[in-house]
Amino acid sequence: MGSRTTNPINKFAERGDPVNADFTHADLILNANWHDLDLSGIVPGTAKAVILNLCIMNTVSNDVLIRFRKKGNVNDDVKVPNLQTQVINRLIYGQLVVVCDENQFIQYLGNVAANTTLSITVYGWFT
Repeated sequence: MGSRTTNPINKFAERGDPVNADFTHADLILNANWHDLDLSGIVPGTAKAVILNLCIMNTVSNDVLIRFRKKGNVNDDVKVPNLQTQVINRLIYGQLVVVCDENQFIQYLGNVAANTTLSITVYGWFT
């Protein structure tokens, strides 16, 4: 078993009631590669993890639509939350907890062509 680091979380802060999604399909690069997502304008510098609300529609069934990880992590098969479709052309909603780095960055990997609708909203964060 590998080494384990402790990163104590003291409290959760709900963001409130944002008017629009923070990121949409048009804001993201969906080419099956990892890309940075800067949350520093949304979450405070003390945030250790975020809860993301996602809304996605896909044209392919049983497909992983988008994956997230802490920036700097490289093991894609461990601790990588994702959202996956079961049925085509149906909106699906999900919440994922993603650890952010000390600069409030996370990374995402989006499916190249399958997403027809995609929105990401930061629901809140843990400090």
